[in-house]
Amino acid sequence: MKKWYYLLLTGIIAALPLFGQSNPSGAAPIIRTSQDTISHNLPRFTWESQDITIYNDGDAPLEISITDSPGNPPTTRPGKTNIPFSTQALIQQLKRKLAASNIDPTKVGRLAQPFSAISQETIAITDSVGDVQTAGLDLVSLDIDEDFLSYKYTVEFADAPDSSAVALVSLDLDQNAGTGSFPVPLGLGPGIFDVGSEYDLIMDIGNLVGDSLGIPPSAFVIVGGDTSLNLVGLPIPLSFDGNQVQANLLKLFFPQLVFDNMNVAMAAVGISALDFPDLAPEYGHGLRGSENGVSWMVQFDGSGISTDPIATTIAPGDSFLLNNQVISVNPDGVYTAFINIANNSSNSPNLSVPVQLTIGGILTPQIAVTPAAISDTLDNSQGIQSYNLTVENPGVGALIYAVADSSAPGEDWLIIGGIPVGNIPGGGSVRFSFDVDPSGLTVGTTYQAQLIFTSNAVNGMQYHVPVTIYIESTTGISDPTTIPKKLVLHENYPNPFNPSTQIRFDVPQQQRITLAIYNVIGQRIATLADRQFAPGSYEVDWHGVNENGIAVGSGIYFYQLSAGSSVITKKMILVR
Repeated sequence: MKKWYYLLLTGIIAALPLFGQSNPSGAAPIIRTSQDTISHNLPRFTWESQDITIYNDGDAPLEISITDSPGNPPTTRPGKTNIPFSTQALIQQLKRKLAASNIDPTKVGRLAQPFSAISQETIAITDSVGDVQTAGLDLVSLDIDEDFLSYKYTVEFADAPDSSAVALVSLDLDQNAGTGSFPVPLGLGPGIFDVGSEYDLIMDIGNLVGDSLGIPPSAFVIVGGDTSLNLVGLPIPLSFDGNQVQANLLKLFFPQLVFDNMNVAMAAVGISALDFPDLAPEYGHGLRGSENGVSWMVQFDGSGISTDPIATTIAPGDSFLLNNQVISVNPDGVYTAFINIANNSSNSPNLSVPVQLTIGGILTPQIAVTPAAISDTLDNSQGIQSYNLTVENPGVGALIYAVADSSAPGEDWLIIGGIPVGNIPGGGSVRFSFDVDPSGLTVGTTYQAQLIFTSNAVNGMQYHVPVTIYIESTTGISDPTTIPKKLVLHENYPNPFNPSTQIRFDVPQQQRITLAIYNVIGQRIATLADRQFAPGSYEVDWHGVNENGIAVGSGIYFYQLSAGSSVITKKMILVR
C-alpha cells in the first residue's frame, strides 16, 4: 500500500514541470481602450459616430461581451416638430405595386376581421390631443396586442378618422436603432425617433389605395425603409369602431410582428402634399413591454453590424474596433450612458466606458433647387422623357423634403416615381428625377404644372419649380436619304415676331440637344429643349415667355443650340 502511494506522489511531482511549461509566466489577457470616456456635442435631431478601439495587451486571448446601460433618463418632452411627407406620392406608388401584383379583391375581402376591444395594459404610444388642426388626423394612442390568430395594431384618433388619413407605424422589434431602418418613417425621416424599424405598417384608413383596385381600406406591411414598397404578406382589411382603427394581421400570412419588448413610432398624414404629419410620440419612441439598454445610443462592430451583445475574442497583441453612435432625440441637456465591456482580462474584468451626450440648439437647413424651372417642347409621338433636378442643402443640419406636383386630377403627364421624400445633410445635394409622358397630349397646347418641394428649410417651407411643356407636331425626317449632314440652326420665322416664333434645327446624328433663350445680358430665360434627338429636322415654337411662364418684354433675344462641343447662337427680336 505504501509503495502505491509512493509511486503516485512521485508521478505528480514529475508532472509539475509540465504544468509550469504550459503557462511559465502566468499568461493572461490584458484589456485597454483607446479612450476612457466618449463625448458627443450635438444639436437636436441629428446623430454622430465615434470610434473606440479595444486592445489586448496580454499574451492570452481576450474574450469580450459588449452591452450598454443608461445613466440619467430624459426629463421633459419638447414641443411638436413637424416634418413634411408626401402622402399623395406614397399612395400612387402603392397603387402601382398592387396593380402589378394582381391582388384578388375577393380574397382580400375574406380576410376582414371584427374589431377587438383594446387592452389598457398594452398601450404602446400615447400622444397629446390638439397638436394638429384636423381632429381626424390627431393621434391619441397606439395599442399593440396579439391573440392566437393575429397581431393587433389599434390606432385611436381625437375624432372619427379623416377620409384622407393614412397611418404609418414603424416597428422596432429588437429595440435597436442600429438594426432595421433608421431614421423612420420609411427610412427617410429627420431622426426625431430613435427607432430602427424592421417593418413599416401602412394603414390606408381613407382607402386611397383600395378604391381604384376594388379592395376595402386595408393595412400593408413592408420591409422597414424599403422605399420601393415591396409588400410582406397580403393586404389585410381594417376594422373600425368610432375613433379607432384596427389592423388584425393574420399570423398565417406574416412573420412575427409583435414582441414582448419592442419600440415603435407612428405618424398620421393626409392626402394633401402640404400637410404635415402628426408624429407620435413627439420624440424618442413608444414602448411595448420593458426598456432594454439605451435607446439613444448604438454600438457597431468594425463591419457595421449591431447586435446585443457584441461578443468576440481578441488575440494577444490584437485589437477590436467599436463604433459608438448617438441620436440626439431628447430635449436640450446632458445625458450619460455606459458602454459595458465584460471580459476575462486580469486587470479590468468589468470595464465601463462613460458616454456623455450634450444636446443644444436646432440646426438650420436650407433648400435650393436647380434648374429653377423646366421648359421643353415635345411631340406626342415620343416616349416618356426624363428630367433631372439638383436639390441642395446649403445650410447646416439635415434637410427633410417631400415632393408633389400641382397637376389637376386626371392629368398624369407629369410623373413622380417612387416615394419622393429625402434627407440631405448640411452642405450636401441629391439628384431628383421625374418624367413627362407626352403621349395623348394635344398638339399646339402648352401644359403647365409645378413641382412643390415641402421641407423643414428655414428659407421657406415650400419651394416651387415650374414645369412647362409645349406639344408640337412631329417633323422628324424618316427618309434616311434626307438625314441632315451637319448640325444647323436656322433663322427663326417670323422675325421680328409677336407673340410667337418658330425655330428650326437639323440634327445629323443621335445626340443630346439643348435649345435655350437668352436676354441681352446673357441670362438664360427659357429652355425649349434639353433631351436626346434622333437624326432629322425639327421645329420648336417660342411663345415669348420665360421658364416661369411669364411673358417677357419687347427687345433683342438670342437663341442658342448646344450639342456636345458645338454651340450655335442667333439673334431675334420680340415686338409687343
